[in-house]
Amino acid sequence: MLLLRPLSSYAGLQEDYEEAYQLYITAGASVAAYHDRIGEVVTHYLEQDGWRIDHYVQAEGYSGARFLVAQKANPAGGTTYVVAIVGTETSQDVKLDLKVDKVYFAGTNLAEFAANAAKKGLPDTVPKVHRGFYEFVQAGPAATLRNNHVPALSLLDQLNR
Repeated sequence: MLLLRPLSSYAGLQEDYEEAYQLYITAGASVAAYHDRIGEVVTHYLEQDGWRIDHYVQAEGYSGARFLVAQKANPAGGTTYVVAIVGTETSQDVKLDLKVDKVYFAGTNLAEFAANAAKKGLPDTVPKVHRGFYEFVQAGPAATLRNNHVPALSLLDQLNR
């Protein structure tokens, strides 16, 4: 009985630690998505902790939104991914945010998403998102790496490597 109690409380502490670590990493990734001084410091810290951080910028002609993809091998043998998106910063971002009409959001590739978003008169039971978010998602795969020491590759190019 005395032996079981410390073991059961340890499991709870481990779960609490893992949850706190996940919150810490996601908050850090959110800060690192910005490329100001603090974002660069947090990016450096995450890299020291074993995370691979790739910063992306939207291709010319899109909203200018930025995001990062962080990845790290996990103890179970898989890979953990975190995606962090920079929020509203510019007047262009505000214009995108104000596109509040809803579009049908479904598909497995960009062409399917575009075809589904063009459909009109669908019932409220189908999944819909606001048009600004949809346009951001459509532009995302065309984003290129921001890192100067790496040739400019789109997110799709990176995923296909």
